[in-house]
Amino acid sequence: MIRLPELTAGNYLQGKNILPVSLLLEGRKGLIVGGGKVAYRKAEALLAAGAQVTVVCRKADPQLLELANKGSIHCFIRSYQEKDVHDQFLVYAATNDQELNQAILKQCRRRRILCNIVDQGWSGSDFISPASFSWNGLTVSVSSGGRSCRRSRLIKEQLSRHLHALQEVNLLVIGTDHRLLSLDKREKFCLSSAEIAELGSKLNCLTGVFEFIILATCNRFELLAVTTRDQVVEAMIIAFLGFNRLGGDEFYLHRDHAAFRHLTYVLAGMHSQVIGETHIVSQVKAALAHASTSKWADPIMKDWIEKSLYLSKIIRKQTGQFLAKGEIEKTCADYLQYKVHNLKGKNILVLGTGMLGSKLIALLHREEADVTACYHQCRPASLQSRLAGLKICSIAQINRHLKRQEIIIGAINSDHPVLDAGRIKYLSKHGIVNILDISIPRAADPELPRLADNIQLTNLEDLKTWQWQRTGNWAEAFKRAEGIINEGKNYYEKLMAGIKNWHQIE
Repeated sequence: MIRLPELTAGNYLQGKNILPVSLLLEGRKGLIVGGGKVAYRKAEALLAAGAQVTVVCRKADPQLLELANKGSIHCFIRSYQEKDVHDQFLVYAATNDQELNQAILKQCRRRRILCNIVDQGWSGSDFISPASFSWNGLTVSVSSGGRSCRRSRLIKEQLSRHLHALQEVNLLVIGTDHRLLSLDKREKFCLSSAEIAELGSKLNCLTGVFEFIILATCNRFELLAVTTRDQVVEAMIIAFLGFNRLGGDEFYLHRDHAAFRHLTYVLAGMHSQVIGETHIVSQVKAALAHASTSKWADPIMKDWIEKSLYLSKIIRKQTGQFLAKGEIEKTCADYLQYKVHNLKGKNILVLGTGMLGSKLIALLHREEADVTACYHQCRPASLQSRLAGLKICSIAQINRHLKRQEIIIGAINSDHPVLDAGRIKYLSKHGIVNILDISIPRAADPELPRLADNIQLTNLEDLKTWQWQRTGNWAEAFKRAEGIINEGKNYYEKLMAGIKNWHQIE
C-alpha cells in the first residue's frame, strides 16, 4: 500500500502554483553551470530529452567527465562567464554559490532564457523539475510545487513500481459462494454499502491491483480484478476480503483463463442458486457501474465483462432446453405451490419491496393470492398503483398483520432478522405458518421452528436442494457450456492482448 508521510512544518514548505508542461528539447541547447551530483542528474535528464548539453564548472564529477569523454556533452573546466548563457534555450544554475546562482538567473532573465536554480533560491526560478521517470514510452512526473520533494519522490517511486508491474498482469477472481460455504458462514460476508466502500478504498490503495469490482449477491461474495502476478498481493487481497479466516476449500481463486471462464459461467447463471437465472447479469452490471463511479474500474473490467457476457448469451441459448425455466421468484412460487398446493386466496406477507420483492409480489398477485407488501424504508407507490387490492404496510406496522398470514416470504435487506423470537406471539397459532426466507442476511431467525411447533422455515439452501432435485439435466448443460467457452477462447486472447496494449503509447 502507498503510505504517504504526514505533511508537517518540517517537510511542508510554502509552494508555488505551477503549470505542468513537457518541454520539447530535441536539438535545443541546454546549459548547466556547476559540476556536482545534481549537475550530473540534470545533464542526464537533458540528454534523455534530446538536448545539446553544455556544462561549465571549476571541478567536474567523474560521471560528468565520463559523459564528456564519450562525446555526449560539452564540458568546460573553468569559471562561469556571462557569455556562456548566450543562445541557450534553458539554463540550470547548479553551483554551491548562491550569489552566483542568482546572478545567472538575472542574466538569463535579461535574455529571456528559462532558468532554474537548484538551491534554496528555487522559488525565484522560471521552472522547477518534478520527480519523474520514463517507462515504455511513457513519462510520469510528480510535483508538489516545491512544497514537499520527499513526498513527490515517494509517489513517483510507488507509481514506477505500479507501472512496471503491468508487465505481469493477470485476471484474478477470489470469492466464495453457495457451492463452498454454508449459509451460516456466508451470511457473515454480506456487507453493507459502507463496508463495501471501505473495502474498495483499501483495495484501491494496494499496489499491483489495477482495476476491480466487488460482487456481493445472496449467494456469492467475490472480487474480480486485474492485478499483477504477485503472491503477496493475492495474500493481502485474501486478508482484506476476510477469507484468511476460511479453510482453503471454502473459497476459490482463479487466474487468467480460469478467471475468464468463471465469470462467463456466473453470467450464464450456471453458478447461481437457481441454475440459468438472469438476475446475476444486472447484478454484475450494477457492480461494474458502482466500481466505475468509485474509480475502481473502467476500460479493462468493462471489456472483460462484455466478452464474458457475449459467451454467456450463447451458453444460455444452447443450454436452455436442459435447464429449469424461470428466475428465483418463479422458483419460490413453484415451491410454495408444492407446499400448499394452491396459492389462490392464501394470505401471503412479502417482506421487502426491492427488485426481487416487487417481482415476487407481482407474481403472487397474478396467482390471486391475498398479498401484503411490507416495505423497509420507501413506500412502493408504483406497486400499489399497478396491483389492484394490494395491501401495503411498513416494518413498523408489521405486528398487526402477522396473525392472519399463512405464508411469509423474506426478501428484504436488513442487518437484523425481522422475524425474531419477539414476534412469535403475533403469528397465527392455528395451522402451519410457512416462512420462506431468501434474504441475505436472513430475515427470519433460524431458531423460530424450535420456538413454535407450527412454524416451517425454508431458507435458500433448502430451496436450492429442492430445485436441483426436481428439474434440469445439469450434466449436459455444463458439458455444452464448457465446449462453448473452449471454442470461444479467442475472446479471452483478445482481452489479454488488449490489456498488454493498454499501457502502450499510441
